[in-house]
Amino acid sequence: MALVPIPFTPSRNIAAIQYDADEQLLVVEFRSGAVYRYLGVPGDVADGFGQALSSGKYLELYVTNQFIYEKIG
Repeated sequence: MALVPIPFTPSRNIAAIQYDADEQLLVVEFRSGAVYRYLGVPGDVADGFGQALSSGKYLELYVTNQFIYEKIG
């Protein structure tokens, strides 16, 4: 697994976003300390964080309700 940081619009809730292109795995770390892993996320969706006006809203609209996820931390 080769997670690389994804650039994103600063967020009061999201601390870090990482992506593994080979595994299509998106990992989001929240400022609360919670960490979620989203499965089967295409690269264009992960890249969308860089253009989003709100990273939290982008996550809600294009990732959370679209892909299987699990809390890992």
